Amino acid sequence: MPALISPRRLLPTKILLLLFASLLLASGLRAAEQGSSAELAEKLQNPVADLVSVQFQNNFNFGVGENNGTLYLMNFQPVIPLHVTSDWNYIVRPVLPFISTSNVFGPGYVTGLGDLEIETFLSPSAPGPFGIIWGIGPTSILPTATQKKLGGDVMTLGPSGVALWQKSGWTVGSLITQNWRVAGPGDYNATYFQPFIAHTFKTATTVGIDSESTYDWLSEEWTISFNNTYSQVFKIGKIPVQIGLALQYYAQSPVPGQQWGFRVNITPMFPE
Repeated sequence: MPALISPRRLLPTKILLLLFASLLLASGLRAAEQGSSAELAEKLQNPVADLVSVQFQNNFNFGVGENNGTLYLMNFQPVIPLHVTSDWNYIVRPVLPFISTSNVFGPGYVTGLGDLEIETFLSPSAPGPFGIIWGIGPTSILPTATQKKLGGDVMTLGPSGVALWQKSGWTVGSLITQNWRVAGPGDYNATYFQPFIAHTFKTATTVGIDSESTYDWLSEEWTISFNNTYSQVFKIGKIPVQIGLALQYYAQSPVPGQQWGFRVNITPMFPE
């Protein structure tokens, strides 16, 4: 049986969870009011929504690699909308991963930060024809990994785009990015594609399914996963927070044994 992740290695995560639990005890977790909270839940399904949020995406994967290892990945994902004009917004979506592995790269632990990815979208503040919401902009990956095994050691640049449709609680759309190496000793050429569909109820509950697919043009390999998500908006004091659970299934992966996992999302929102 493979060793689990060392508790010492997960100290930052434990501190985060303890702080979060303390907030729940101090403020009291309660279902958020309907109406405005349902609107916030629906906005979270829109990658270019005019909404400040900070997501802590905790991923747990098992049976990874030839040694049947364990991988924990926490993506810190703030969303920062900037008002360019009254008609246009510029959405900045950085993603900084914290990674802790056990027996994935051979016996033992590898822990540290991964590469920082920055997605940006210039998006109209109002939907376009047929209610289509869209955004385009540059995307980049910066070599911020604290260990070589956790990053690509290159800087990349490329385009990103998103298009979606929202009506009657339904959200249907897709996000795509393409990154090419522009600096660094390594090489990189990969396309990321994420179609998604979700339904938000008047109770601020959202259920959805999405696929996260990456094609590596250099190795000609796919990574394809499916996520089935259930989430709910609560109030912690006066702050609306969405808590979500997702089951993950890897239909295809170049990593031996990587087939399933689960995800816990904690997303505080800061509406204006």
